[in-house]
Amino acid sequence: MKNDHLGFKALFNELYGKSKNPLFKFSSFECYFSIIISMIISSLGYFIYQVNGIQNFTSIIKNVILGFGFSLIGLLGFIITGLSIMISTFDNKSIDTIRKSGRLIRLKSILFSFYFIGLVIGVEVLFSFILFFIVSIDISFNMTFYWISCLLYTYVASFVLLYSVSLLGTCFHMFFIKFGYQESSKNTLQQEINFLHLKVDALSKILYGNDIYEYDQFIECLEQIINDEYPECKEELFKRINEYYNLKIG
Repeated sequence: MKNDHLGFKALFNELYGKSKNPLFKFSSFECYFSIIISMIISSLGYFIYQVNGIQNFTSIIKNVILGFGFSLIGLLGFIITGLSIMISTFDNKSIDTIRKSGRLIRLKSILFSFYFIGLVIGVEVLFSFILFFIVSIDISFNMTFYWISCLLYTYVASFVLLYSVSLLGTCFHMFFIKFGYQESSKNTLQQEINFLHLKVDALSKILYGNDIYEYDQFIECLEQIINDEYPECKEELFKRINEYYNLKIG
């Protein structure tokens, strides 16, 4: 059995293999749409600089970066809380059932999505505060630094927002996995009940066949136990026994 307790890098390699990092998989919706958004925002920022001058430009940029940085912290808390709640819904028995059904790798992929975006958000928060202090320094406007930093920052920010929205669909996948586990558990429980019935019936036939006790004696014993030990639910038990043994007792 493979070790399920893996670190970030090991999990990433297991789930994605030789495929690209989701942050740079430009064929995905989140990536190519983030590129478009980053180009638009960066161009708009440069237009603001050209029209309003460096002082107004830096003031606007600092407010945007600081506000977005704190918003990302709130989003990170939401992601961590959501991941914790989802993980808490699975116990050892449910994980074992999901593993046997072949859905464990899918479950890992769903949970890793939260793990991955949480790491990206953490890096973006650090980048936000670093960029805020850099912009606060009274230095001349550097065109190259502006385009590189702005394009990179807005690209990751857009990716974080779009990827976080896509996690809503991931939650639906989680629901179906959980639902599949519950159905599997019901089937397993019913099989156990049927097996128990089979053992009881076989034991009863052996006792009857060897004249250890009479069938009527067995029914009387059942009726007495129900009346003495289960008075609060005897009507339901009598109903089930009558249906199972085709009787009219109670």
